[in-house]
Amino acid sequence: MDPETEVVPKFTLLKSIGQGTHAKVFLVRSKNSAYALKVLKKSHNPQQLKIVNTELSILSSTNHPFIIKLDSAFQTNSHLFYLLEFCNGGELFHHLSEQFRFSEEKAKFYSACVVLGLDYLHKNHILYRDLKPENLLLDRNGYLKLADFGLSEKDFSKDCKSRAFCGTFDYMAPEVVTRKGHGLEVDWWALGALIFEMLVGTSPFYSASKTQTLERIVSGKVVLPSYLSEDACDLVSKLLEKDPLKRLGCKYDSEEIKDHPWFSDVNWTKLENSQLDPPFVPSLESHFDTKYIDQSFLNEPIEQSILAECTQYSELDYT
Repeated sequence: MDPETEVVPKFTLLKSIGQGTHAKVFLVRSKNSAYALKVLKKSHNPQQLKIVNTELSILSSTNHPFIIKLDSAFQTNSHLFYLLEFCNGGELFHHLSEQFRFSEEKAKFYSACVVLGLDYLHKNHILYRDLKPENLLLDRNGYLKLADFGLSEKDFSKDCKSRAFCGTFDYMAPEVVTRKGHGLEVDWWALGALIFEMLVGTSPFYSASKTQTLERIVSGKVVLPSYLSEDACDLVSKLLEKDPLKRLGCKYDSEEIKDHPWFSDVNWTKLENSQLDPPFVPSLESHFDTKYIDQSFLNEPIEQSILAECTQYSELDYT
């Protein structure tokens, strides 16, 4: 991926808006529009190279209303740059942290967006494998989008199995923890954990000890509060089924989830066409508004080395 053609910078860095294990994210201006610029340091580590190539390939090939969109990609000698749409409604994690838990109607709307996003990925043979509130972004209209495909796998059909131990502990399925081999069903387990967290305010197997969290995932029992509806309890229980061959979604993937009574009042066609009224619409002054971005990110200074690199880079061929 050596630079070949120098081009004039297409963006101006404005603020830091996110940070992960291997990447930083900045709010940038390009042609008076707001974008999120994901910056990754180049690595010669084979595993890291695989992660980067997989994510870029997925971002460049997917097109769905509930999946983050890639505008373009660039590189310098030391960094990769992904220019992404800026969802300035903030992370679902931010809103959940402020409200502790959501109403069933609100959780249902966000869950339904996730179901359609996962349905699209699975039909395109992509295992997502990193569903969690931090990776779900609200756009300015209040719809949810899946982001961050660093742990995903391509060319992953229903019959495929992976033994990779990866993901965020609170959302890992038992078969990932035990390394017995896992398939697309792990995404439906994670959906169950997400719905539980939105309705209850904590992940279903949470413990201050990571080891104990994993033990509870493998052998612990889910305790569902009495204030949840019967349909919500039934759905969560069936998604958090420890045997992947009995888990809801195992046989007919998303169709089983969409047909569950908890989602009976969801018009899936209107949702996919963004024709429903979201339970919350961000109050934003402009496309550059960062009021829903965590303050700890906004306080991070923009590194001068990255700023300098943005003045000279080349197009990245990811087709």
